[in-house]
Amino acid sequence: PLERLLENEAVQRLLFSGPIGVRAGRLGMGLATLPVRRDYRRLARVTVGSTDVPIHHVEHHDAHALSALGFLQGGPGTAVTVDAVGEGYSAAAYRLDGASRRSLIRVPGLHSPGLLYLYVTILLGFRQGQEGKVTGLAARGEAEPVRSMLAELLRFDHRSGSFRNTGLGYGRPAIDRLRRMLSGRTREEIAAGVQTHLEDVVLEFIRYWHPDEDTTLYLAGGVFANVLLNMRILEA
Repeated sequence: PLERLLENEAVQRLLFSGPIGVRAGRLGMGLATLPVRRDYRRLARVTVGSTDVPIHHVEHHDAHALSALGFLQGGPGTAVTVDAVGEGYSAAAYRLDGASRRSLIRVPGLHSPGLLYLYVTILLGFRQGQEGKVTGLAARGEAEPVRSMLAELLRFDHRSGSFRNTGLGYGRPAIDRLRRMLSGRTREEIAAGVQTHLEDVVLEFIRYWHPDEDTTLYLAGGVFANVLLNMRILEA
């Protein structure tokens, strides 16, 4: 019953695309990181002799963007963060200038190209964290027609400057939908298709929010561990 409920697009958008999903994501992240935060207190006791020290919690994608501030030797520019999902969001863009940042956009988790890549990773028999195996497999296949098929499910929307889930869904129902759609395609074709599609939509996102190529582009987040994506960005 729960899976059938999650297949409903209205329910998906309510839970994963709006304020409710973001709040739920933040709550889940808070609960998941409780042990880590206890470790911070223990570390403070060891290093400074007291647990009475302030600990500031930073939103997931803000933390990604702030990591770029340490490399601002390249000058002011744009920080783009993309991963599967963190505290309800899957991507963001910021204008960086000196020690400050200005948020340009945050993309809800429902519209995540990183999650699409994860779903395909699982579909191909790998585990979360083994997305690199899909990247390697992609070199052995032809991207079309799988790339075009995936573009019908998740695309970049030039009007909003955001990724847009247009039929993929979320979670296990999304994996089941991909399994039905890609039935008969080889593992190599599927890997090549999702890899090329990821490169296409992320590059469009970057070009939209970083139009001034005379300033520096800073990238952070798990999706940018994809070496083929980074090669494509560098070439572009």
